[in-house]
This record gives sequence, structure tokens and C-alpha cells, in this order.
Amino acid sequence: MDDNTAHMTSFVLFPVQTIVACNYILHTVNHAILEGVGRGDTAEVGDELALGKSLFEQVQTWPVIQKEHSRCHECISAKIELASFWLKRSPLFDAKKVVILEQYLVKQPGFFASGFKVNNDGLLLGRDSILLKQYLITEKLYSQDCEYCLSDVYMLQYRRFLTELLWAREDPARRMFALGFKGLWQEHSVQTCDKDISQQLEGLDITDDASTIGIQTPSTTRPNSPALTERPVDTTNGESSELGTPLAPMLNYIAVIKTATDEAIFSLDISDVNEKKRRVMSSAQDMCTEMVSKGYEGKVKLQDIMDMAVKMAKK
Repeated sequence: MDDNTAHMTSFVLFPVQTIVACNYILHTVNHAILEGVGRGDTAEVGDELALGKSLFEQVQTWPVIQKEHSRCHECISAKIELASFWLKRSPLFDAKKVVILEQYLVKQPGFFASGFKVNNDGLLLGRDSILLKQYLITEKLYSQDCEYCLSDVYMLQYRRFLTELLWAREDPARRMFALGFKGLWQEHSVQTCDKDISQQLEGLDITDDASTIGIQTPSTTRPNSPALTERPVDTTNGESSELGTPLAPMLNYIAVIKTATDEAIFSLDISDVNEKKRRVMSSAQDMCTEMVSKGYEGKVKLQDIMDMAVKMAKK
């Protein structure tokens, strides 16, 4: 934790679909054990199903947001870990189910913030201060019949929420926090772990640290949130090399026509590239810039970093 975040609290969030998927996996395993051997005790599987039930009954609005390393956070983390273990180990889940359920078990990046209070279990109080909400969630978290989490409709709900989350994080002052909220906010660092270049990056601390944002939303009115297309693309060169600071990588859009012996290059205007591709390339540029700023230029090829960033952005 740096000086900017030392006075802030670390929070993490979990969509409701993550908890439902965990319960589906553990219920399936628990039922198989009880049916197969007639035991009244399934050890950690049954215990994990019961653990935290009272905590989730306190949650009125999803996604659940809690203080990192609190009782609630540790409970959910343990549930995800055990569900992931059985999902990979048990033959009860075929390849198709594994692909679906693994998506629900991915942990979302958290954030640092000031101006919030939590209860004794670590659950965020004053939940209305954060605009992220999952609507039309009526399922019972502890229903033994939660196979609906495998449906296309349920997966679409989950992906819609993740899309909203990505959108909100691009402009948290306007999109994540309610009117009148005053405090500081900063993203957690995101540790990249793509297998294609993991060996090259071994031992290097590669993170994507966002700047600390001081949020003081007015208590009356505020302008409409800008559209995604209005988000500026950072094309600055950084500091002068005369000052000893490496220049930031530039992002140029080009079209290439190649033969076996020759090639022709045409520079494209940013307006010629659709918004989706611009966001992917902007993420790749940000990661390359981070690598250069941390002194890794020459140790890891920019092409490898770009390939990894593009692959992560498309997931």
C-alpha cells in the first residue's frame, strides 16, 4: 500500500452469480456424497454450505461489497476456493459445465476508498452510496436447485453486470458513486498472469495502478456521464529523455498490405477504428507504458506485452 492509499480502506466485491455458482457446485458434491455412502456428515463441503449463511441474509443489495480480509471476505474467499477445488476434481462436472462455472468464480478487482463504514462482519454500510446494483435478482442463494446458473440467460445477466462494472470504473466519480458522496477512491493493482509470458515476467512486479481520485460529488446537480467514445486516448510522449525518463510508448493505427518480399503501410486516423478496437488497443498501450515506466524496457518485448493485453481484453 502506497502513501495515497494508507488512509483508505480496501474493499472487494462479489456478484450474486458467484455465490450462486459456488452453492451449486457444493450442493452437487454434497448430495453425491450423502447419496453414495449414506453419511450424515460431509465434512468441509457441508460446513462450507452452512458457513456464512447468516452473513448473506444481511445483504439487501448485490453485488456484496465488504472490507478486504474481514470475516465476510474470508468466508466468501473460502467458499470460492473450495468450490474451485471440487469443480476441477469431481467428475460430476463435465467440460461444458466447467467452462461455464469457472467464469462465475473469477474474482473481480477491488478498490481503496475513504468515507465508508462497515459492520462487525465487514459488510459495507450505507450501500446506497455506490450505484452498482444487480436488479431482478430473486433467486434464493441457498436453494438446492440452483442449476439455473448454467443457463444462457443467467450467464447473460452476469456478463451484463461485468460490462456495467467496466463502464463504471472508467469514470467512478460520476458512474460508481451517488450524489453527495465525498471521499477518495483508487483501483486495486491488477497483477497480470498470462501464461504465455509468465516465465519472462517471473520475479517482476507488473501492476496497473490507477491514479487516486478525489471524489466530491456535488449535492445538487452534475453533468451527464460522458459516453465511452468521449474518453480521451492518451497519446502523450511522457517526459523528455533529457530528464532521464523514458518516453511513453506511442499508439498508432496502421493498415499493412504484405507480400512475401514487400509491404505497404497506411496510417489510419483514430476515427477510422471502431470503439471496441480502440478500447482494446488503449489497454495494450497502458500496459506497455506501465512496463516502460517501471524500467522493464528491453527485458520484456513490447510485442509480448501487447499480445497479452489484447488477449486479456478479449476475455
